[in-house]
Amino acid sequence: MGPHVNQPGYVGNPGFSLGAAAFPKVSRTYKAATLFFAKSFSNSWLAQASYTLASLRGNYSGLVAPEDGYLGPNGTADFDNPYVETNRNGALAGDIRHNVKVLGSKDWEIMPKHHLGTGISLKARSGRPTSILAQDPISTYTMETYLTERGTGDRTPWVYGADVQLSYRVAMVKDISLSATIDIFNLFNFQEAIATDEEYTKQPVYGVNGRGVKDLGKYETTDTMGPLVKKPSFGQPTAYQEPRVFRFGLRGEF
Repeated sequence: MGPHVNQPGYVGNPGFSLGAAAFPKVSRTYKAATLFFAKSFSNSWLAQASYTLASLRGNYSGLVAPEDGYLGPNGTADFDNPYVETNRNGALAGDIRHNVKVLGSKDWEIMPKHHLGTGISLKARSGRPTSILAQDPISTYTMETYLTERGTGDRTPWVYGADVQLSYRVAMVKDISLSATIDIFNLFNFQEAIATDEEYTKQPVYGVNGRGVKDLGKYETTDTMGPLVKKPSFGQPTAYQEPRVFRFGLRGEF
């Protein structure tokens, strides 16, 4: 990190020694509560269900920069200069508020040595937060200025999924069996958006703490000193759920 761009930098803990007191301390707080139900495997079937209510907030996203997907362990733009820290504390990319999972399976005896296994997994989770970003004026970072508090953009939609598994197991001889399996992931081929374009403008802008979505019109660019020009693609989907996938397998047990 370094307090000034294009000047010699140094390594230190933000908010502490080595001149890093000008930076806020690193913050990443996860809170969650889970309700869980399980019916153990008996009478050839089992069931599990869970609901998690969670929150992930802070100013440090981790080893990957969610703004542009840059993978740079300990080398992202976080804490590179005091300006990129403006509005950076808020809901992080992993702030999934609601997560629901239901699992069920049953083993069906067709014949004494032939069994059919069936299983289904149902999942639903709320959308992830998005931010309203612009270019940092004093560096080459294209999406490091937070125009409003991190995570105050529109959240992505809820995501749903259903996976199923079928297996046919034959007991060959004592303690030896052979199983043929098929797994279908995303059975209904849901194609909901899981990410959107968070770059509000390509223009260089200094972020201002405390500004909300309604205050975007108060910003001026640092190059033209005029109002922001909103990108036509801002808020549009950039990634979707993985499509339906089939997996076939053959397994031996002994």
